[in-house]
Amino acid sequence: MARTSLHLDRVSQQAPAELAHKQLEVEKIGVIAGFLVGLPLAVGHVQELLASQGASDWLVGLGMVLTVAASTSIGLRIGAAIASRMGDKR
Repeated sequence: MARTSLHLDRVSQQAPAELAHKQLEVEKIGVIAGFLVGLPLAVGHVQELLASQGASDWLVGLGMVLTVAASTSIGLRIGAAIASRMGDKR
């Protein structure tokens, strides 16, 4: 099992390649977190809302997919913003 640890206080002491690797790890964490937030949101609230309005099955599915995609995108943006802050500390 791979172990990942982030030490933000030691960012300024790292080589550029190590810093880029840490920034990529932070972006990955953002994507995973966004997906994990969006999935239950889509399966729970969005599905119930659209189904209660009498939407067809394909429209409910599309709404669920778009919800997960949007939350994953937001997670990536948050992760990228945090990663760029790590580079600013140098």
